[in-house]
This record gives sequence, C-alpha cells and structure tokens, in this order.
Amino acid sequence: ASPSDSGHSEEMEIGVNCAQRVGVVLIGRSGPGINNVITGLHDYLKASSQGSTVICFGLGLHGLIHGHSFELTEELLAAHRNQGGCDLLGQSQPEDLPSLGQDLSACAATVKQLQLDGLVVWGGRNVHSWTARLSEYFAEHKVSTRVVGVPASVQSDLPLIEQTLGYDTVCKLFASIVGNLATQVASSGKLWCFVRIPGRSISHIAAEVALETHPHVVLMSADTKEEAQLGLTEVTQMICNVIEARNRDDNNYGLVLIPDQLLASVAEMQQLFAEVGQIHKHCPDALEGLESGVGRNFSPMLSLLPPLSRALFQTFPERVRAQICHVIHEDSDNAEKGFIDLSSVETEVIFQTLVETELTRRVVLGSFKGAFQVITYSLPYHGRSAMPTNFDCDLGYAIGYAAGVFVEAERTGLLVDISKLKEDVSQWEVGGVPFSSLMQFKEPEPGDRSSKLTYSIRPRSRLLYDLSYESSMPDPCERTLVSPGPAQFEGPCSGTKTQTLCMPQAQRVRQMAKTEQLIKELKSKASAGCQVEVLKAVKMLLQGGVDLMKQRPDLDGRR
Repeated sequence: ASPSDSGHSEEMEIGVNCAQRVGVVLIGRSGPGINNVITGLHDYLKASSQGSTVICFGLGLHGLIHGHSFELTEELLAAHRNQGGCDLLGQSQPEDLPSLGQDLSACAATVKQLQLDGLVVWGGRNVHSWTARLSEYFAEHKVSTRVVGVPASVQSDLPLIEQTLGYDTVCKLFASIVGNLATQVASSGKLWCFVRIPGRSISHIAAEVALETHPHVVLMSADTKEEAQLGLTEVTQMICNVIEARNRDDNNYGLVLIPDQLLASVAEMQQLFAEVGQIHKHCPDALEGLESGVGRNFSPMLSLLPPLSRALFQTFPERVRAQICHVIHEDSDNAEKGFIDLSSVETEVIFQTLVETELTRRVVLGSFKGAFQVITYSLPYHGRSAMPTNFDCDLGYAIGYAAGVFVEAERTGLLVDISKLKEDVSQWEVGGVPFSSLMQFKEPEPGDRSSKLTYSIRPRSRLLYDLSYESSMPDPCERTLVSPGPAQFEGPCSGTKTQTLCMPQAQRVRQMAKTEQLIKELKSKASAGCQVEVLKAVKMLLQGGVDLMKQRPDLDGRR
C-alpha cells in the first residue's frame, strides 16, 4: 500500500519559512498508521525547507521526559514507509501516563533543549487529555513549542472526529479472522463460537465487524446513564433464545461477538467489582496471592462478599476469578466505583459458563433438545501492529502532513481532523479541533480541599449509525455468516471503506427531532415573559450555533 498523491490537500501551500525542528512521540498503545504519520510529517518539512528536521523520541513518554531522541533520516525512514508496528520509535505503556505524565516541566525542558518548533503527539482519548494539559502548560510557561495531536485510536471513539487512524485496518483484520471462524463453525454444523473483540460495551469495532460478518449475536449496550443497564440474566437469556431458535431449525452452529468491556456495563458485575475493590482496600489479606494467580484459596474473599455477589462469583471458572482479582489489584481505585479495565478478563469464558448452565436447565425443562458445543476465541492484540490498509496509509500521511502545516503556521493545542472521508482522497477536508472542544470538566467535591478540577475526553458513547439500517443485519435466525477475506492492497476492492463510515447516520434524525422540541419549548417560555438579559444571552447562544453550522454544515451529521 502507498499513500496516493492526492493525500496532499490542494489547499495546503508549501511553506517558505525558516527550517523547522518538529518532534514526534508515540504515547500509549501503538496502532496501524504511525509510520505514515511520520512519513507525512517528514515529507512536508523537507518540501517546506531543506533544513527542516523530524526529531523522534524513543520509548514514548520516557523518551520525552528524559530526552531520548534521534534525528530521522531518509535511510531510517525508508524501511518503515507504509509498514505496521512502532519499532522505529518504540512506545511507553498506558499505565505510565498517570505517574510520568505529571512531570510536565521535564517535557518542557526537553523540547527547549532540543529547540523544537513543534511536538506531534500520537494517541487516543486518555493520551490527548494529557496532551491538552501539556499544550496549556507550554502556553502558560511561554514555551514556544507548538503541540499538535494525532487522532489515533483503533476504537474510533474520539468525539468530533469522523474516523480515527487505525480503525479501518483493525476492523478489516478482525473481520477477516472472524470470517474464518464463521466458515469453521458453519462447516462443522455443530459448533458455536464466542469471540471476544476489543471495545467498550458500545464497541465501534464490534459494530463494524458485525456488519462485515453477520454474526448471530452481537452484544452491545447503550452506554448512557439514561438507558437501562444490561442485566447478566437478560444477556444470557438472549443468547440462549437465539441458540434454541436456531436449534429448532436444525442449525446447531453460530457466532457470538462480545466486546471485552461489556461486563463493565452490566449492573451485577459493576456491583461485584465494587465489592471486591472494597475488600481489596480494607482487607487486602483476603486477596493475598489471588491477584498474581499464585494462590487459589478464594474462601477468605468469598466469606466477605454479600450472598448474591458470592453466588455469582462462584459460578465463574477459577482462572477467570483470578483474572478479576488481578485487574482489581491493578486498578483498585476505579474498582470501588465499579469500572475497571477488563481487557485481560476472559469475558467469552464467563458467557460460555452462563450459557451452558442455562441451556442445561432448559434441557431438563424440555424446551431445548439439541446438543451444544462451544469454542472461545479472543482478539486482544492482533491488530495493533498490523500493516495499515490503503485507507489508513492515506489518512496517516494526510494527518502527518497537516501536523507539519499547523506547526509551521504556529498553531498549537489542536487535534488534526480529516473529514469527508467517505469521498475520494482528493475531496478530503483538513482542519483542526481545539483540545478544549473535546474536554469534559469535573468540579472538585464540595468540602474536599484535596480534590482539584479535573478534565478528560469523554468517549463517543453512541453509535452514529443504525445497525439494522435497510435490513443490513437480518433477523438472527435468518443470518448467513459472511467471510469478507483479508484486506486488499491492489485491485477493485483495495479502496473499500468501513461500512459504518458510509452508512447514513441514524442520530441525525433523532437530534433534529430533539432540536425542534427544544425550539418549541424556548418559544413557549419566551412568550410567557422573560427578562431581557436572559433573552439576550439565549440569542447569543443561538447565534453561535447558527455560525457554527455555517462554518461546518457537516458537523452534526456527516453523510
């Protein structure tokens, strides 16, 4: 794969300024397209001024803090153009960010010492919450280095970004693997396969893979407080109902997709995580050895759990219990709130156990008469270092090129935004989203002097498309499994884009209806009598909305 020449926006003029020194750092997890970002940045700087240089920081955040850097040359870059992986730069671990990321002064000292005009930061939501702090710190302390963010997240869950870098590659790779598994279970005629895919309960990856492969069940939930939470019993019953219905049609095979963070949205599991987190905090001896997998005596911990949580925890295999204890040990603060990183927990095995138990009960009752055989499979890290698709090659190159433009134009605190991605590359539009537009602020607790104002980037928590649009997903009992095959780099299929990118957005219609309702309510309250100052403030807000729509008519619902 190679980035097309049209990856350069025609509106981007080559700069004529003095030589630029721009650093690039990979913070957090790697993903497809990092080398294309570096290539785009390098090519722009070289075209802008022959003396311009890309400074690469090795080992991510460690390199930025301690000044581990090297100058990128044509010879070094040649072997990495359009390739996957991040062996050119190396990376830091995501868990390093909360501790090492506090040392903003060391980062400032490094960029000053290297005399950097700009710093390009690769990362997802958590990383760019930190990048926003870094850009503010630089501005506050008169550090001239401009900070630009690369929207790189295989989850594609950054708000205001049409599609993040790496999502296309990962989805096509996972769809290919899931398609192979689908062919296997269909060939056997007697196997069910439970596949765990990276993603939160509203996994955008699972949605795209589902559209590509048509699994019989895809477990997803609305990740909003207004929606009713999933119940473990309801989810289990739903899976079993599909299995039983297919069994009546003599189809004893099927495929189930499960996002690895799904359990975090299940009410019973949130309660269990919170209670185990409290035990870890107040009675750490009860979990002695369990978090490392050394000990297997769960009795002390079970004795401290309430009856319902104890009964649920005992249904899990011993290996899964140890995994839950381990992740709670690693992130006990969030565990007390019921939210932990479950990527290392075999969620598919939990559902296998629950489904087998429920189907056994149905056999006794006589409602299910068939046999049930199941295999499990997980896709935790398969896509992180995959060779990028043609789409991600072009997208990464355009992002890197745009980052160079922003630095030369002395713009800082921006996340590169490439829009109109469903169109041809020559029609893409390049812009920048201020980090402040992405942030969600949390006020300190009343009366708590130790707490401070915090802010972070909240994930895009709803699918901006409808999985059932135009019957693209038939009824579960009528679905025929599809194997899309591997991503293509040449030929007629090499330019295909993700289905979720090209689908009409269901949210647009819903948001229009809500907007009309708010306008009616506003008219009603204004006509009933309102202070002039309030009306003026409301008018200014409405005028700001109109101005925004004029500037970005595609912002609310890109087609």
